[in-house]
Amino acid sequence: MLADVTIWEGQMRDAAGTAAADPRYPDVKAKLQEWNGDVEVMATLQLAIEPSSACCDAFISAICRAVYKRLKTDDVAPVAGSALPIHYCESFPNIFESMKGK
Repeated sequence: MLADVTIWEGQMRDAAGTAAADPRYPDVKAKLQEWNGDVEVMATLQLAIEPSSACCDAFISAICRAVYKRLKTDDVAPVAGSALPIHYCESFPNIFESMKGK
C-alpha cells in the first residue's frame, strides 16, 4: 500500500490544478475508497492478532465493539483473554485512526 500511495502522490502532483486531481473525480474517489478498505482490513487483522490493541487505537476499538456486539447477539462468548490490560502498544497509538483520516 505504501508504494501505491507514493506513486499516486506523484501522479497527483503532476495533475494538480486539473480535474483529474479533484477528489470528486471518479478515479480519485475509487482510489481513496480502495485505500479506505485496505485500512479497515489491516485494522481488523491487527485486532485478530492482538485483541488488546483496541486500547491503543480508536478505530480498532470501534471494530472491536462491533465484533463483540455481534458475538453477543449470536450468543457466542468473546475470545478468552481479550480484555487483558496492556502496558504498551505493538503498533503506533491511533495509527489506524490517523490512516482513516479521523
